[in-house]
Amino acid sequence: MKDQILAAGVPIIKEWERFYRRDRNTGMIKSYADPASPLGKAIQRAGKWQAYLDDLWAPPMSMSQMSGAPWTIGWGTTGPDVGPNTVWSESKCNQRFEEHLTKILNSLLRIVGSYGLNANQLGACLSLMYNIGEGAFETSTLVRKIRARDFAGAAEQFPRWNKARGKVLGGLVKRRAQERALFLGEDA
Repeated sequence: MKDQILAAGVPIIKEWERFYRRDRNTGMIKSYADPASPLGKAIQRAGKWQAYLDDLWAPPMSMSQMSGAPWTIGWGTTGPDVGPNTVWSESKCNQRFEEHLTKILNSLLRIVGSYGLNANQLGACLSLMYNIGEGAFETSTLVRKIRARDFAGAAEQFPRWNKARGKVLGGLVKRRAQERALFLGEDA
C-alpha cells in the first residue's frame, strides 16, 4: 500500500517542489527565499521571481539583507540546516527528500491510516502534509472530517490551504485543486 500511496502523491509533490536555483556551471542546487517572506515579496515586486528561481538573477545587496525565511532547497526541504547560502548536490537533495517523505508517510499512516482511505486519498493527503507540515495537518479540520468518515467534507478542506502568511498564492490554489481532484478520484 505504501508504494501505491507514493505513486499517487509524489508526482504532485515533485511538480510543485521542483529544483530551483540550479547553478548552470556546477549543477549544484542553491537555497531560495520563501515567496511569502519579505525578500520573496521584494523579488516579486521587482518582477524578478522566475529569473531568481531560474538562477538568472540575484537580488541586489539592498534586498539581500531582508529575511527570506523559511529558506528552501531541493524538493521543498526546509529546516535549521537550510539558510540563505545553502548549496547541495542533487544527490543530497534526493536523499533528504526520501528521508522526509518516509517520515511524512509514516506520520500520515499513524494519523489517518485506519479510516478507510484509498491510495489516491492518502496520496493527496501526503502531498498536502508534505507542504503544510505534520502539526498543521494533524490538527486540521480535514483530518477531523476524515476521522468522522466525512470524505466529501474532507475533500472540501483542500482549497482552504491556499495561503502563505495570510496571502492567497496562485500556485497553492492550483496545487490544492490537484490534491482535491486526486482525493476525489477525478482528473485535475
